[in-house]
Amino acid sequence: MSTYSTVSNYGGRQPNNTSYIKQFVQSFDDVMAWIYVTVAGTTYIEPSVTDKTILIPQSMIVEGDLTVNGTFSNPSDRALKDEIMYMGDDSVADDDYAAPFDRLQPCSYRYKREIETKGKDVAALRYGFIAQDLEKAYPNLVSVGDDGMKIVHYIDLIAILVDEVQTLKAQMADLISDCQSKGYWEDDEDEDGDVN
Repeated sequence: MSTYSTVSNYGGRQPNNTSYIKQFVQSFDDVMAWIYVTVAGTTYIEPSVTDKTILIPQSMIVEGDLTVNGTFSNPSDRALKDEIMYMGDDSVADDDYAAPFDRLQPCSYRYKREIETKGKDVAALRYGFIAQDLEKAYPNLVSVGDDGMKIVHYIDLIAILVDEVQTLKAQMADLISDCQSKGYWEDDEDEDGDVN
């Protein structure tokens, strides 16, 4: 891996000027992957070819806030995973008349690439969904990556989960209210004022 300047007629270290653009290209085996451009203290990372995806082949640490004008997606294609174990009851997973949320099939799995590179005993056990399963219930949460594998937009799933929790909370409040009105339920406050 090498970093080199794209400024013409430059043969040494570029000075730390803040009034000029400093542009560097990161290369992997002589293949240009992305471009750093620093303007007025802000560094922009752009693909070297505008219709290509930026590849960062290592873990990345961001010290500070991260703003994403898009979504985070995880590779989640069945072909990428091994040791898939479904959690809970999956009997309604293929029921076209069941509510979408009820058709979710959470599971545990290990990524095949981690098993191959780190070994079966070291590869992390992960929890999530298989893209092919998830798209049966929520097709908008699944798309196809540049490599042809399906990916899941997990961030978008948060709103669906919150909505389900709010619905359950409202239903529980209605049940409690109904039980109280019929004398089946009495509030019992402890010494801290919490209802038991």
